[in-house]
Amino acid sequence: MPPSFNSYNPNSSTLILTLDSYHKIRDRETSEYRPESSIFSSHIDDTCKKFIERTRKKVFDHLKSGDVIWKDSYKERDYNDNLVLAKDFFTDDNKAMYLPAIERYDGDFFDGLEEKGKDYLLHSKHHFLILSGLYGLLKPFEDIQFYSCQFGDKNICYNLWTHQTGISKVLVNYITKYKISKIFDFTACDVTAYHECIDWNFVKKATSVEILHGYHLKTTTDKALKYYGRFVRNHILLNDTEELTKIKHGSIIDEIEFSEKIKRIVALPEISHQIVNNWLTIIKLKEKKNVEFKQSLRWSFKTNDDKKKSEYIAMRAISSMLNSEGGLLFIGVSDNGNIVGIEDDYKTLQKQSSDGYLLHFDNLINNYLGKEFHQYVFASVEHIEGKDVCVIQIAKSKAPVFVKSKNDNGIIKEEFFIRGIASSQPLGMKDALDYIRSHWKNDLE
Repeated sequence: MPPSFNSYNPNSSTLILTLDSYHKIRDRETSEYRPESSIFSSHIDDTCKKFIERTRKKVFDHLKSGDVIWKDSYKERDYNDNLVLAKDFFTDDNKAMYLPAIERYDGDFFDGLEEKGKDYLLHSKHHFLILSGLYGLLKPFEDIQFYSCQFGDKNICYNLWTHQTGISKVLVNYITKYKISKIFDFTACDVTAYHECIDWNFVKKATSVEILHGYHLKTTTDKALKYYGRFVRNHILLNDTEELTKIKHGSIIDEIEFSEKIKRIVALPEISHQIVNNWLTIIKLKEKKNVEFKQSLRWSFKTNDDKKKSEYIAMRAISSMLNSEGGLLFIGVSDNGNIVGIEDDYKTLQKQSSDGYLLHFDNLINNYLGKEFHQYVFASVEHIEGKDVCVIQIAKSKAPVFVKSKNDNGIIKEEFFIRGIASSQPLGMKDALDYIRSHWKNDLE
């Protein structure tokens, strides 16, 4: 790559967002720090700059204290031995060794970008930002040290950057200052915390920006990042803004689909590491251990009226998957796989729409299972064969989930379910305790 980074001077209304990588290069480090390449040289407000400065130092302290460990990999502490408070943390220490972020990172996205793509970036007019567990938001040629820090399972670093939507406010400020009208988001990977650290609803409400979340059709793992990098190289960096307007919600190019909505990806047995973008294909495979159908959340097709028991049955199914290995629940699909839709459910709600439906669903999770389990459940209303179907993606919970309901006497009871071959199976107290000790052994130790 040419040594002069000053040729990078983005001025378009397009922003590319990606994430840092675990794999990093140590060769060719220098002690030179170029403040003009830092996010602090941008036109974001002083409030945002102070937030970045303050949070970088807090994350630094946690790293040096050994508080941040990814998947019990304690050797990562060694990676931060040479990390020092220096100019990238707004102190005058000159002992740090640096590389520009775009050269430091050597993970899948940057592997897909290749040296050719990095050279393209130098001459591109489009904005490019990198999400980092340590640095927050980075410009591509910003000088950074060698480090190891990930958001993991929404750890302390994630909490610091997302506190009071801090990192989202910085992004909104950047969008506003540079008049960004289109964002290509390439953060979907194994570590879902990166994909979820930006409050996209907040960003959308605060700006008029068009957001395109990229998803690879065949993989949701880190392998997708390589395809994202390749896509950025081949289809974005050297294309002008007018050409990029052709890429819209629903566009599929080189097996990457662009969506207006975040897709929370759940790793499912038998459907592992695939983005399920054709729900009908899954439905046709019929019910199984990790896939279940329900005709309705509230409406009884047999008695043609509103029946609360249907809600309990749906929550029971969700809890069983939370307590097992996760799965998919389709509401608006009959047992034989026919699409019946949830339009009759709408009629029972005060707000008779998909938004009202999802709001009611959230309340059911609160009441039957508990607010703390929202993080493992993602519901969306999809249009399938001309009807609305609620698709619920369920991840394995990190704690046992009990279904709370009232009996005919108004007494609250708690039940524990696990997933059977194709149904929810109740466990008695003794069996439930044995299952909990076995299933969450590592979490309980």
